[in-house]
Amino acid sequence: MIKYLRWSDNKDTLKTWILIVIFYSFPPLFDYIDIEDEYFQNIFWFFYLIPTLLISFKKGTKFGGVVTGVSSLLFLLIESWQPFGVSKHEVIIFFEITLINLIVTLLVGILVKRNQEKRRALKESEERYKGLVENSLIGVFMIQDHKLVYVNQWIAAFFGLTQEELLGKNIMDYVKEDNRTSLLAHFQKLIAAKEHFFQDEIQTIEQAESARYLEIQATLTSINGSSAIIGIAIDVTDKKKAKDELVYLAYHDSLTGLPNKHYLLNEVTKQFNQMTSLGKPVYILYLNLDRFKLINDSFGHQVGDQLFRLVSKRIVDIIAPIGKTVRTGGDDFIIFLPDSNEDQVLEYTRSLLKGISEPYFLESQEIQITASIGISSFEQGDSLEELVQKASSALHFAKDFGGNQYQLFSSSIGQQTNRRLQLEQRLRKALEQNHLEVVYQPKLNLYTNRISGVEALIRWNDPILGVVSPDEFIPIAEETGMIIPIGKWVLEKSSQQNGEWNKSGYPPIHVCVNISSKQFLQDDFVKMVQQVLQDADLEPKYLNLEITEGIALYKIDDTIEKLLHLKQLGVSISLDDFGTGYSSLSYLKRLPIDYLKIDRSFINGIYEDKQDFAIIDSIISLSHSLGINVVAEGVEDELQLKTLRQLHCDEIQGYYYAMPMTAEKVNHFFDEKGEYLLDRRTLVTTGGMK
Repeated sequence: MIKYLRWSDNKDTLKTWILIVIFYSFPPLFDYIDIEDEYFQNIFWFFYLIPTLLISFKKGTKFGGVVTGVSSLLFLLIESWQPFGVSKHEVIIFFEITLINLIVTLLVGILVKRNQEKRRALKESEERYKGLVENSLIGVFMIQDHKLVYVNQWIAAFFGLTQEELLGKNIMDYVKEDNRTSLLAHFQKLIAAKEHFFQDEIQTIEQAESARYLEIQATLTSINGSSAIIGIAIDVTDKKKAKDELVYLAYHDSLTGLPNKHYLLNEVTKQFNQMTSLGKPVYILYLNLDRFKLINDSFGHQVGDQLFRLVSKRIVDIIAPIGKTVRTGGDDFIIFLPDSNEDQVLEYTRSLLKGISEPYFLESQEIQITASIGISSFEQGDSLEELVQKASSALHFAKDFGGNQYQLFSSSIGQQTNRRLQLEQRLRKALEQNHLEVVYQPKLNLYTNRISGVEALIRWNDPILGVVSPDEFIPIAEETGMIIPIGKWVLEKSSQQNGEWNKSGYPPIHVCVNISSKQFLQDDFVKMVQQVLQDADLEPKYLNLEITEGIALYKIDDTIEKLLHLKQLGVSISLDDFGTGYSSLSYLKRLPIDYLKIDRSFINGIYEDKQDFAIIDSIISLSHSLGINVVAEGVEDELQLKTLRQLHCDEIQGYYYAMPMTAEKVNHFFDEKGEYLLDRRTLVTTGGMK
């Protein structure tokens, strides 16, 4: 009967109502057969009340009342056809039961209505929930016994399958093997109640060319009394790729693609600790390209970058079989060589030097570059940082010996490195604590045989280290950038001293100061010189600045422009240490210089080496033809002096004539040579940091 009512609920047609009327004809028919009405009440209750209640329950009060009314009238009509008709007693019972049925129908209808409203609300809620889950922007799944028992459309679309194709499948079939162990462990912990929730990231088995990633969040639930796992899945492929890209950028150099310093500090450190803990040898190579800045400045940064990438590739190609190459910045590389012996390391080092030095062809130009390498090996107790520092120290020595070579770290190098570090720290304090001093060395004019000026030389007498040679601390000042404030201090001190000599009644003299490359390349260098002259109350024509060949030929057009600005101020220019650098005589006619100073290395063999003699003779002749005066440095004996005089050198400077002296002693020297000073009103004082 319930099955039939369910059917009628869906097929509410005339046929249904005819069947209901026929059904309700049974009570009166039975009553008609039972003339004595022996079973009247039972038949009435069981075939009339109960079906009415079922109709009311199924269709509600309205239908229950209609059915009750129609069936009651039908019953009454059939009852009236009996031979005895309808008795008063039957009428009373009829109305009583009809009233009771109507009341029951009303109550049941109210309950049914409420029940239907609840069912309707529940159904709507289920449909909303189902729609939300099915059309969700994230995946929803349920797993029982490792098999998928529910997946929404998002999951199916992600895997490129239908929901039916996924149901019943083992979820592990779609997880990359590397992630299965972790995911399975989480499932087992959920089932065992060892964790109530987990979140994990997995890589799925590729359905496309590129890898795809899901973030899984799941917890425990139950289906039909059995444990199950319900969870959500979020596509984190783009997020994962972005994260991986950020990690790659954080650990790799953008220009070459090589691992960078962060990689060295993290990944290489792990490998280093692993190798050393096993007692295996480890070597570090610290490689630096020689004069790479000159390549950038000469050919431009675009060519420089291309060259750097090519050099990096050669390094990687050579080192890849046994080690790892890291770019730490600038033109520096650190090469990690685990589990290698010294012979292997040296063999690969020589291969590096040879491979890097082979020509490169860029933009129809052949470019060559060399490298210097410092090597250190692991000793018990060394950290990776200490090993890198040792290799760096060895690299400095390879550079100091001219580059294009390698140097193994040794205890003596360590001592010299410590000395270098100590000098650097003390030098920073020397300028602040007034431990630096300027001394002056007079010059001689060979035509007049009179004083033509003095050269200022910097000296350092440290209270802890004692007297430190300029040859030792000047390179450190250059490397650390301290040469800029020190050079400015020398310029200020020399200019002030020259002003004091003028105020003391000595004839005005030119003061000339050696300028370092880092000083000269400062954008405000010309303004700085002008300000120093103003502060010292010194006329520009009494200042002469010495530059080296390296400065002069570095971006020669820019150099010429800056020198012309200095000349416009009234400052004269000297080209110092000529012959030790590029020695390009063709550039002399372009440079706006007043003096050319021949390096002492040529003077030492002037009367012993015919080549030195010929070179000096050529330099003097060419300089005079260009209107440039020539000064010879490092004259130590009378024979050198006579030879230079024969070659018509203009001025000389060296211990033979006068040693460097303090400003106070220079005053006495001027007083002793006073008659020469009075006869010559234009003298040259040169200052510098030699």
